[in-house]
This record gives sequence, C-alpha cells and structure tokens, in this order.
Amino acid sequence: MGAAPCTALCNGGQDPCTVATVTCDSPADFDLGGRALSIPAGITLTVNGGDGNGILTITGARSVSIAGTITALGAQGEGGQIFIASAGSVTLAANSAIDVFSDGGDGLIDIDVQTGDITASGVLDAHAGKNGSGGDVLMTTEQGGNIVVDGTKIDTSSGGDLSDGGDIDLEAADSLSVGAALDLTASCGGDLTLVGGTGDVTLQGSGVLTSGSGLDGCSGGVSITAGGNVAIHAPITLRGPSVDDIIVSADGSIDSNAAGVIDASDTLLGDVAGQISFTATGSGSVTLHGDITATANGDRTNGGGAGAELDAESTSGSVEIAGAVDVSCSGAEAQGGIVMVQAGVDFTLSGPIQAGTGNSSTGTGGEVSMSAQRFGSVASSIDVHGGTTGGTIALTSSDSLMVLGDDEANNPVMLVADGTGAQAEGGNITLTACLLSLFHDAVVSSLGTGTFPAAGNLLQGTMQLKVDAKLKAGSANRLEYRDALPVIGPFASISPAADIELNPGLLCCDGVACAPTSTTTTSTTSTTAQVTTSTAVTTTVPSSSAPSTSTTSTPSTSAPTTSSPGSATTSTTIPTSCLDQPLTDFDGVACPLEILSDMLQSQPPDALGGPKSARMLKAKIVQTLHLVETARTRTKRKSTALLGRAKQVVKSFRALAKRGMRRHRIDGGVGGQLLTLADVTTSRIDALRAAQRTGGGLSQPCVSHECGVDTTIVRSRQPSARVHLAK
Repeated sequence: MGAAPCTALCNGGQDPCTVATVTCDSPADFDLGGRALSIPAGITLTVNGGDGNGILTITGARSVSIAGTITALGAQGEGGQIFIASAGSVTLAANSAIDVFSDGGDGLIDIDVQTGDITASGVLDAHAGKNGSGGDVLMTTEQGGNIVVDGTKIDTSSGGDLSDGGDIDLEAADSLSVGAALDLTASCGGDLTLVGGTGDVTLQGSGVLTSGSGLDGCSGGVSITAGGNVAIHAPITLRGPSVDDIIVSADGSIDSNAAGVIDASDTLLGDVAGQISFTATGSGSVTLHGDITATANGDRTNGGGAGAELDAESTSGSVEIAGAVDVSCSGAEAQGGIVMVQAGVDFTLSGPIQAGTGNSSTGTGGEVSMSAQRFGSVASSIDVHGGTTGGTIALTSSDSLMVLGDDEANNPVMLVADGTGAQAEGGNITLTACLLSLFHDAVVSSLGTGTFPAAGNLLQGTMQLKVDAKLKAGSANRLEYRDALPVIGPFASISPAADIELNPGLLCCDGVACAPTSTTTTSTTSTTAQVTTSTAVTTTVPSSSAPSTSTTSTPSTSAPTTSSPGSATTSTTIPTSCLDQPLTDFDGVACPLEILSDMLQSQPPDALGGPKSARMLKAKIVQTLHLVETARTRTKRKSTALLGRAKQVVKSFRALAKRGMRRHRIDGGVGGQLLTLADVTTSRIDALRAAQRTGGGLSQPCVSHECGVDTTIVRSRQPSARVHLAK
C-alpha cells in the first residue's frame, strides 16, 4: 500500500523550511520558492509508492542543509531518483545520508547549485546488488562555488556478474576537493569525471576504485580537468580486463605524491592496456612521484597484447618522473608499452621505467621518448628490451642532456634496448643534445642482430659530447659531433669500437643549422677503451645537412588523381565500397579507418554512448589515421613500430565500443559495425606489418560481405587515395 502524497515539506511560509520525518508517494515535487531547506539529524525523508519511480525533486531552495537521511526507492527493487536544485550552498553533514541503493540499481543523485558551495561530508549511496547496475551521482556548481567531498564514501558500485558501475561526475565552477572513497567497481566499472572550472582539483584520502571483474568485464575511465592545479594524493585503481583511459589536464601544474599510486593494468590475455595522459597546458609543470603500473599480458591465441601508453607533457614547464613506471607486457607475442615525455623547459627522470616484454622470449620492446627545451637529466634506468625485437629509446634536449652514472640506491643507470631472444634483433638508442654527457657507471645497451640503426647506439652532441660510460651494441656505436671532437673518458668501455663522425647537419643550441666546420681529424677508442687514445683519421662528412640516420624518402602527400590505362602517372585510389577492392599496403589499412571516421561523423552522439563517448571514439580513429599516415613515410622498422601502436589504439577503440554496448548506451547495430570494422583494421595492420618484415605486399583479408559489414549502416565512400583526418 502506497504512502499518502506529500503536499508540503513544512508549514507554509516557514523559513527555513524545517522537515519532520515524512514518507511520500512518488513523484514528490517541491518548489521552496526561495526559502532555505533544513533536514535535521535523526529526520528521514522517504519517497516511494505512488507511480513506483521513487522520484523526489526539490527546487527553488535558497540553500540546503541536510543532517538527516533522504531515501528514494523505485518499483521492482530499482533505485530512486533524487534531484536537488539550490540557488545557494548545499551542505551534507557528517552523519547525513542520501540513499538510492537498491538491488536492481540504476538510481540517481543529482545536486545542482547555482552560486555557492557543495560540502558533502555524509554518505551518498547509489550502489546496486547482484541484480542490477550501479546508479549515478552528479554534483555541479554552475556560476561559482567549490565542491568539497570529505565524507566516508560515494558508492556507485554493483556486485552483479554482468553489471555496470554507475558514474560519478563532480564538476565545480571553482575548485574541487575529494577526500572520500569513490567506489565505481562492477563487472564493468563506472566512469569518473572530476572538474575544477577555474580552480584546483585535489584527490586525497582513500582514492578511486573503478576496476572491472570477470572474463567479459571492463574497467571504467577517469577524467580530471582543472583550470588551476591538479593534485593526485590518493590511489587510482582501474586494474581489470579491458582497462579504460586516465586523462588528466590542467592549466596549472599536475602533481602526484607517493600516495598517488596508479594501477591500470589490463588482466585480459591478449588485450591492449589503456592510455594514461598528464597534460599541463599553461605554465605549470608535471611532477609524478607516485608509482604507475599499467601492464598487459600477451597471448598467442588472442593475438598478443600491449602495455599502456603514458604521456606526460608540459607546454611551458618541466616534467619530472620520480615514481616507478611499469608499462611492460609479458607472455607470447607481447608488445612493450610507450612512454612519451615533452617538456617545455626541463625533464628529469629519477624513477625506473619498464616498457619491455618482461621475461618473455618473444615479442617487441616498447618505446620511450623524452624531449626538453632546456635541460634533460636521466638518473634512473629505462628498459625497452624485447624477446624478438628490442625497442626504442630517444632522449633529446635543445640544451644539455646528462645520463648520470647511478641512481639514488647506487645502482648503475642502464638504458637497455636489447633483443634478448635467440637471434633477436636489437633495438636502437638515440641521445641528442647540444651538450651531451654520459657519466661513469652508466650503461647504454642495444645488443642483438641487425644493421645500424637497428642494434645500434647513436650519440649526437653538437657543441660537446663526453662519454665515460659503457656502450654496447649489436651493430654499431656511432658518435656524431659538430663543433668539437667527442671526449672519451678514462672509464669508458665501448663495444664495438666507436664510429666517430662529423655531422654538420646537427642543430646549434639556438635551434638553427650551423655552417659546417673545417675539422678533418677525429679520435677513436679501442674496444675496451679505459683511457683516451688519439689517432688521426679521415672524418666522415655527410653529403647533406640532414642527420645521417635518415634512410628513407618521403612520398608526396598531395592527393593523386585516378589515372586511366596507359597514363604516365599511376596511383592507387580507394573507390566506392573500398572494402570490396583488393587494395594493398597502407591504402588497404586506411580503407576501414576512413569508413569508421565517416560512420562516426554521421551518427548522433546518443547513438555512440553520449557526447563524451562519441568524442573518445572519434579521437581514437583520428589518432590511428595519423599513425598510419606517419608510418607511410618512415623506414620499414620505424613504420612497423608505428603500425604496432596504431593497432593498440584500434584495440582500445574496440574495447570502448564494446563497453558502450555492454552498458546499452551504444546501439547494437551500430556497435556491431564498429567492432567489425575495428577487427578488419587490426587484421590488415597485422598483414601489412608481416609484409614489411618479409618484403611482400598486403593481401586483402576480407571483403565487405565476408567481413560482415552492413553497407546500409557503413555508407559508401567517394574515391580517395589518401586518408583525410576527421575534424
């Protein structure tokens, strides 16, 4: 039997409107007409019965103070919906609770403040039992105001085997501070969005848990955006199958301390771990002291796996990585992860980076790239080794770059790009700076088979190059200079002996090309050079100003026209229904990507899981197109690595689409086409990479009807020979 309808929360005209214990039928809709609302401790406001939806709506409040409990329950065990809109501040006292928990789940707590703060020191409970999915919790300050969440917990989790965690979305016009535990766990974890509009975002306390579980599960994503600074002083855990991305952006600085540990490891065999991105767009710096673990596990049956990508960029500040970073991948056919650092001023590395293939005897090592506009300092080891092929390390500074001899524990600093398996190809290491110094006890190693730059170390010092470290390579150790001969220190050990070359194409410290020097003598060292020995030899001078490591020509990027038979100019075009054509090489990979791009542009955001999901899906295809087009112009080795990264992004795209379908947010028909086209793309990338290794061409893995592509959903394309990135 339902409760009586509620006509008022308090006596008419009472201000503040102080609520006594009330049980109402749904819907319960109250407009306070500009009065303040108070729910004292020990008082319960309950909404159920009536239409069965459990809807409570409070609008027109001047301010809201809750020390008691608000509960809403829908029909058939589903969670209720609570909406609170206030012109001024909303305060939830320490012992307060807002509860839409139910076994069936799908509840909603939505608090909106026009101008003022939200202080949530109580419990917000929207979790579900084993028969439903977690509800959503939304808090917003519109025109001004901070949000402080320092209660025990916000819970949007679910215990069901095929359930979804609810989303938590906290968006402050000014600053946001979170000290409560945020639990979004489920079979597919929920998404977390934290926004500080003009101020800071601070995450502290128990941290974030949005992990997934089960063989068909997935982990939610985390998005943090601040107009000021971001401080991550609590753990973030996404560990589970099909891990989503962590994206952090700030106009100020980004800082994680030792408590800001991130675990985003992908436990699904053969899956690709997600992306972790830190971007300081203003004058602030990125400082990462918390450990970051985002590993994966290769699997021969499921096509290998790949470690995560970690990006840290400061537009006008510095980047420091002091915590341990592990984006490695272990197991059959593993592919190591990627670490990309771009510093507008300095970069400093004092925590170890693992981006290789673990203990696997097969697989491809990862990639670590760091650049600084001023100083670069490496005081910890970087490992991108691969069982079959070593990875790539590229460290660049427009001023000085130092590779120190040992770390804080007195362990040697080791840069390792070895191919560790039997007959494995070595990777390559490139260190470039105006002033380049490698200190005693440091090790730079790219052992394995191969012809330079494979299995090679390239050191480039425009004004100064000092080597007092151990260099080991499978093919060559090349030292290039512009102004002064390299200095080989008494503790240096170089095997094989260094090839020392003049390279007039190296940039000066002011970033412009310098006139060639007239120096015609150089020095070389013995294989175990413990002391410097000088020998007059002829210096190798490159025939052009370009660095001597460039070995490929760049094809024209202009869009060719379709040629008729017998025409002097021939080009490959992508005709309408390009999936039905036996396209080869990069055009064959570009074809399904172009179709995906067009398809995503043609769909309304709601069909793609909402505006956020649509943006992410489109961004991943744009990124993949860019990687494929870049790979066209590179050497086969670099091209193969870029295509490998493109495959990672496509698999991440596939996981995002699959997750949207699981949550019933992406239409099944559209989602099925997205998954099919993603599978076509990855199979073509695999075929192209295999062809590059063997020198053959790309065969057509399938045509549209064989791939299961519905051409009524995937609209035909106009002729084009090159991909055009989606805007």
